[in-house]
This record gives sequence, structure tokens and C-alpha cells, in this order.
Amino acid sequence: MKKLLLLILIPLVFFSCKKDDTPYDPLKQRKVFIMYSAGFSNGYSDISNYLKNDIAELWNNYLPGNGERDDIFLILSSGKDNTTSDQGPRPVLYRLYKKGGVAVSDTLLTFDLNTTAVEASTITSVFEYTKKKFPSASYGLLYSSHGSGWLPSGYYVDPTDEDDPYVFSGENRLNSIGYEHYYNQEGEQCSKELDIIDFAKAIPYKLDYIIFDACLMGTIEVAYELKDVAKAIVFCPTETLADGFEYKNITTRLLKSSTPDVLGVAKDFYELYKGSSGTITLVDNSKIDAVAAACKNIFSNYSSQIAAVDPDSVQEYFRENKHWFYDLRDILAKSGVSDEDITPLDEALDNFVVYEAHTNKFLSIRLNNVCGLSMFLPNNGGENLTAYYKTLAWNKATSLVK
Repeated sequence: MKKLLLLILIPLVFFSCKKDDTPYDPLKQRKVFIMYSAGFSNGYSDISNYLKNDIAELWNNYLPGNGERDDIFLILSSGKDNTTSDQGPRPVLYRLYKKGGVAVSDTLLTFDLNTTAVEASTITSVFEYTKKKFPSASYGLLYSSHGSGWLPSGYYVDPTDEDDPYVFSGENRLNSIGYEHYYNQEGEQCSKELDIIDFAKAIPYKLDYIIFDACLMGTIEVAYELKDVAKAIVFCPTETLADGFEYKNITTRLLKSSTPDVLGVAKDFYELYKGSSGTITLVDNSKIDAVAAACKNIFSNYSSQIAAVDPDSVQEYFRENKHWFYDLRDILAKSGVSDEDITPLDEALDNFVVYEAHTNKFLSIRLNNVCGLSMFLPNNGGENLTAYYKTLAWNKATSLVK
């Protein structure tokens, strides 16, 4: 028996020592992960310190090397470290890696003073530079900032919707996808926001994933606008607590494994918040067309019932009367959609929603009827907001608002 075992092992050892002459191909073997931190403020609604802490946490955890075969980890930051306190933002793109066991950062791009990270041109420049400098077949993004889902840029900064009694300004306003607020060198107050349509157009090629560390991004409207931009999306249908995602594991999940482990990122988030307040959803965006088709059929057949549904009866994801985020499935269930008609939607959602988890409550919100995705309730928005909604890809595909 021992002789037989030796004969079996010999070819295995010989094979394992054979030199691999396959040339390295970054288009097949390298992964690129961009953490895009866009929350600069030297005035109102400052989350700069939280974003800075997120970045600092990464220094003490897994980082790739800087050899030819190593993955690429980039950070775009417009935080206060890049400016003095009396200046506006100056975004910087840098590469973070380990060399000899020590964390090192190389500055790659520095933008002009008072350029914000939430401008479409800044986002496009970062991605175009990244693809040229670091060719790869795998790109992923974590976008960290303020957020309010699909809502239009500036909706709270200059509210003009007289039909909507719940538009807030000042301290109660929300922000669209990214918000930076600052005083420039002349002492003038400036702010920039970006909506989902412009955000989607700003990314010039398809990503493996987008992770939103921002409030209220877990909407079907956001997912559909990005269906040709990201294969997978991780986002929260409610607000997120200021500490954000579990950053000590995130580079391990996205770079150390052979393929990006976005499911692990979503599960880490829930583990972090399961004892307090949190919601998290991971979707496979290649399956979203089936959701749209099922919804289009329901919207067509139940339009009057959906228009008449009582908002107070539907599962909400918002606080303080910011009433544009209701559970997609519960809207239809409370509209009286039959079991027969809602079954195709349930089947589509089962394929689309890869992972969903939530605590029993998010702060003051009870979470009882949750599919993990919010949607606009057509009878609960004013004329101007409804007109904007018609421009979204989701509405063009499903005719929720006519």
C-alpha cells in the first residue's frame, strides 16, 4: 500500500513544480476597486470626519501590493485633508497599497480648488483615467456621500413644488446622489448635488458592482437607471447611520478573494447593525427587466387602485414626512393586486434580490412588510416632482406615472 501511494504522489509533485509560462494579462486577472468619497463640507451637513475615519480604517487592514500582478485600490477624496479650513474642496485620486508591510499612498490626480467630487465631469475624469492607467476586466465602485435616491438635484435647495406640502428646506432637507457644501475663497456659500440620471451618464463603462454608502439609495428607480452601468448594486432603502459600512473587511471582500464578494459586504453591513438599526439589499441588475415587465403589467391593470391607495397603510422607509420612499411590493399589495397578478412580480423579485436583511425597526420606523426596495407612490408627490419622475428610465419602462 505504501509503494502504491508513492507512485500516485510522484506525478502530482512533478506537476505542481511545473513552471507556469502563461503571460500575465491584467484584463483577465486584475481587479480594480475605487472608493469614491464625496461629502466635503466646511459648513452645513458635514460628514467629512466620518468619511475620513472610513479611509483611516482601511490603512490598518488588507491592502494589495504594488506589483505587476496585484489588484488596484484607489480612493477619491475631497475631504478636509486636501484643503485648509477656509478653502473649498480639492478632490485627490490616490492609490493605496502595501510595500514591505507598510501602507503607502501615491497621488495620481489632483483636481483644481473648488472642484467638487459630485460633479459629473469629476466622476468621468476619474473613471477614464483609471481605465487608461489600470486596464482590467473588473472595476467596482463604493460611493460614499449624502443620498436621497432618485430625487432630482436641487429639489430641497430651491423648493418650487407648491403642490407638495412636505418639501423641506434648511436643516431638514435631503440631498440627491452626493452633496458637497462649502464657502469659497471669496466667502461665498456654494453647494453641488448630482441626480441619478447625471450620475449614470457620468460613468463611462460598465462596472461589476456599485456599493452606495449613502441614505435612501435602495430604490427600484436607482437600480433601473443603473441597469447598464452596474451588474450588481448594494444599497439601503432607509437612511444609513453615519458610521457607514464595515470598512475593516471591505478590501478583503472585494480584492483578496478571486472575485469581488459583494454578498459578503452586504452581510457584513447587517452584522454590524443587527443590534441597532439597519437595512441592506443586494440586487443582480441583469434580472431587473423581468421586474419591470411584471410591474408594467400591474401598473396598467391597477392604475386607479394604485392612485387611490392610502399612503398611511403602506410600509415606509423614510422619516420626517419625506414621503417618496415606500416599499415597492407593499404599495401593490395595499392597492389590492390579486395573488395571481402579483405572483410574476414575486418570482421576478426572488431572482433580482440576491440578499435582503433588516432590523425590526430603523430608528422610529417599524419594518414589517419589506421587499428591500422602495418606490415612488404616484399619489404622494406634487406636479413638478411628478414631471421629473417621467424622465426616469424606470417610468419610461413601466409607465407608473402617465
